[in-house]
Amino acid sequence: MMHIKNRFSRLPISDKLKYIITTVSTLVLLISSLAYVAAEVFSFKRVQLAHISSISDLISDIAAPTLVLGESDSAQTLLTSLAKKPDILSAFLYQTDEPEPFAHYFTQKNIVNQDSLSPSLGSDWWRKALNQSSAQHDFQADRLEFTKPIYYDNDLIGRIYIQASLSGLYDNLWWFFKIALFVIITTIISAFILSAKLQHYISQPIIYLAAAMSKISSSKDYSLRVIKTDEDEIGSLFERFNEMLHQIEARDSQLETYSEQLEHQVAARTEELSTANAELKLAIHEANKAKETAESANRAKSEFLAKMSHEIRTPMNGIMGMTELLFGTPLNERQKKYAGTIQNSAESLLQIINEILDFSKIEAGRLKLENIPFNLHKAIEESSQLFSEQLAAKNLALSCFLSPELPSMIIGDPLRLRQILSNLISNAVKFTEKGQIIISTAIIEEYDSQILLRFEVRDTGIGLDVQTRSKVFESFTQADGSTTRKYGGTGLGLTISRQLAQMMGGEIGVESQLAKGSLFWFTVLFQKIESASYPLLTTGLATETKKNMETVEKPITEQIVKTKEKQADFTEQQLNIHVLLAEDNPVNQAVAVYMLELMGSKVTVVEDGSMVFDALKKQNFDIILMDCQMPNMDGFDATRTVRTYENRHPEKKITPVIAVTANTMPGDKENCLAAGMNDFLSKPFKQQTLYEILKKWLPQNHSSKKQMALLPQGKTHQPVTIKDNQKNTDNDLAVLDLNILERLGTINSSKKSNILKKVSTLYLEKTPVLLQKLNHAYQEQDAEVLYKIAHNIKSNSATIGAMQLAKMAKEIELSGRENNFQGIEKIIKEMEKNYQQIEPQLQKHCK
Repeated sequence: MMHIKNRFSRLPISDKLKYIITTVSTLVLLISSLAYVAAEVFSFKRVQLAHISSISDLISDIAAPTLVLGESDSAQTLLTSLAKKPDILSAFLYQTDEPEPFAHYFTQKNIVNQDSLSPSLGSDWWRKALNQSSAQHDFQADRLEFTKPIYYDNDLIGRIYIQASLSGLYDNLWWFFKIALFVIITTIISAFILSAKLQHYISQPIIYLAAAMSKISSSKDYSLRVIKTDEDEIGSLFERFNEMLHQIEARDSQLETYSEQLEHQVAARTEELSTANAELKLAIHEANKAKETAESANRAKSEFLAKMSHEIRTPMNGIMGMTELLFGTPLNERQKKYAGTIQNSAESLLQIINEILDFSKIEAGRLKLENIPFNLHKAIEESSQLFSEQLAAKNLALSCFLSPELPSMIIGDPLRLRQILSNLISNAVKFTEKGQIIISTAIIEEYDSQILLRFEVRDTGIGLDVQTRSKVFESFTQADGSTTRKYGGTGLGLTISRQLAQMMGGEIGVESQLAKGSLFWFTVLFQKIESASYPLLTTGLATETKKNMETVEKPITEQIVKTKEKQADFTEQQLNIHVLLAEDNPVNQAVAVYMLELMGSKVTVVEDGSMVFDALKKQNFDIILMDCQMPNMDGFDATRTVRTYENRHPEKKITPVIAVTANTMPGDKENCLAAGMNDFLSKPFKQQTLYEILKKWLPQNHSSKKQMALLPQGKTHQPVTIKDNQKNTDNDLAVLDLNILERLGTINSSKKSNILKKVSTLYLEKTPVLLQKLNHAYQEQDAEVLYKIAHNIKSNSATIGAMQLAKMAKEIELSGRENNFQGIEKIIKEMEKNYQQIEPQLQKHCK
């Protein structure tokens, strides 16, 4: 429809008029024809009913005595006389309480179809008609059924039934259709031809006016006029256009007059101003030269600051890195003190360098803001956590109050928001000796897609006087020279904060009293995230409740999971094999690859079942670890493809395939074996379990001779599974299984980074997105997507030890398989709450 509208809008006005006139004419004829057809049908039915009614009355009057006397031959002769009526299909005479007809008549044209011409004794209409004391009729698609009771001396003695054809109606309509079709086609052609002939009376003046406007616009000759030809609205439009041209021409004439007068005045004063003009030109030249010099110097300064800041950061990184390494060596107390002084000085210098670099970037116009989704609560918490040591050293209290309407997830630049907050909190800590610091955030304005937030940092420090407040946001400015000597700093922090706030669509200000404290505030315009289901962040910061402001102390201790059982050193248990890992989940990939590499295995990773066959054709593998649930082609189909390929190529060795899956439902293992897999490994699994199942399916010459001696002794833990008959409730399971975290924490070596940190980081990155997609799949009622995402969350959560979340994901997975959406929304909300409890605990392992 939009395409037709766009094409119509591009047509010339003459064509538009032709199409409009033709279309309107056609529609009028069609509507008239339909109205005629409706009237003809109604009229024909009314006439036919009256005709049949009169015939039934005549027959009833004549047949009444024969019904009384029982003379069926006379009645039959009477009905046979209806043969002169071609529209009468059949007629029946019935005596009272007699089901069989007393006499009947069928038209000779339909003698072979007498059943359809007889009254349907079982039909609802016939049964109702028998109970009526007056005539009844029923119009069918091609016939009329009519019946009425027959009375003799006011006694009911029988009933007459007549069935008449409606073929006359359809004959009339067919002739009308042919005539109407001819008239419509003739009308369309005539209307099109006439409109083509007559439309120029409307389109020609408009085309003429458009051509005149184009000519005047190109020539700038406003003395031209259009000639009025009609007295209608188009003629009025010509008059208004000529008036407009007259006004423009008059204004041009006035401007020309003013210009001539001005030229005379300038000429008269030129001689008087010649000397002053020469001096002015010289001054302008010198001013422009000074301006260019200043701009060049400013650019050179900004470029120099940016370049030098980068150049200084390189050796600073070396100083700070080597100092950190120095702390890892044996040092006496004096050496530790010296190294600590170097580290603190380097950090202070690096902060100054960063401020100078940001300031130079802003002045040079090279600072670009990000526009990404982030957790607002988390950003505020991270900004406040940076100063925990300084707050503890000065015995200062830090509280944070957040409006209950404050959104958790927004779109903006989290780095620059934290930079402004850090600058204000740093100043508050620096200039406050006792008391407290309060951070508060509230909504100022809320629009359809944006939200304006106000952030405040209040302290009980030294405060500012009126004169200092007016220039505190200027570059390199502090209260006085003694402030710099006593507290340090470059005076750039507030300047940078002001510029960043303005770049982010807000502003910054201060309210302060000398010796009583200060309130620094700023506003930022963020974009809202619509229809998103992001988990809220559970923090230890104070929040503003609906009743009052409550302060919640920030926790100062963390639970550290330590290794309680001896773990084997797999760096010496080298399997020396090549493993093909088919796994689409990044978290599970990271865990499996890390474990396999510690065992000395070479690992090739593919993310889809279809890629397994491609990899196997290129090279041989000692074993395949196959995830059962993958996009495009799952592990079952991939295994069947591999086995078919091996059967067709007997020279190829049979590669063991181990199913790696989080499914532990009855029949899952059997399904894996039926698909051609050799064994079954349930997620999450320990490194020891993986090692044993690899060793089980590999030839003896792949493993080293000292493997058995190096394996840990004692009880082997079984893989964590979620059984269908598990009776424990979610409350019986811990939010995080510390045993699983402990096992991940002990998978390490001197050559590898911390796998627990890597897996935790991946989990925290992927899970909020997966929860959002899960909620979207529920809203769209997409059972297949719901099942796949729930399976992914279940697998990830079981790997990291989030067993409550894994169990809830499994419930959704089962419901998705059965296309059952009942109760899903409640489970998703519970999963989001559960993730809020998991997130801060896992963040400890990401640091």
